Formats: sequence, structure tokens, C-alpha cells
Amino acid sequence: MGKTTFAMNLVENAAMLQDKPVLIFSLEMPSEQIMMRSLASLSRVDQTKIRTGQLDDEDWARISGTMGILLEKRNIYIDDSSGLTPNGSAFPRTPYCP
Repeated sequence: MGKTTFAMNLVENAAMLQDKPVLIFSLEMPSEQIMMRSLASLSRVDQTKIRTGQLDDEDWARISGTMGILLEKRNIYIDDSSGLTPNGSAFPRTPYCP
């Protein structure tokens, strides 16, 4: 298991199972890619199928259900701003507070 996969498993557990808000600071990966990984993981649909659009009816149903849950919870926040430094991301930022 890679570093990003492990971190996203922690995020998904906290956000989905424990209903905790989670803030992700990403220095390397854009927020769209992070959410695609998360959507694939939570819906149990292969990322390649999502990326290429090769989805069957069951895949669509899983993705739609997962999107509904994510939209309902709205507790995953991603900051993929360029130029983030450890000092710049160490303090909570007001816009992320639910």
C-alpha cells in the first residue's frame, strides 16, 4: 500500500465512518485526482474504469450512491494550493471550518 492510499484510507475512515471533518493538504496531487481516488475506493469501482468512462450500470449505481453520500456529508476539504509550505499549512484556516 502506498503513502497516498494509506492516507486516503485514514481520511475515508474519519470522514465516512466517524463523521469527522477532514482537511487534506496536498503538495503533489490536484484535488480532482484525490477525489477520483476516493470515489473509486468508496464506490469499489476501478479508477481506470472511471477515468475512461467504461462503466456499466452497476458501476454507475455505486458511483451515484457514493456521490450522494459525499454530497450529504460534505466533510472532506482539500487544499491543493501551489506553494504550500509546512509553516503555511500548520495553522487551521477559517474558510474550512464547517
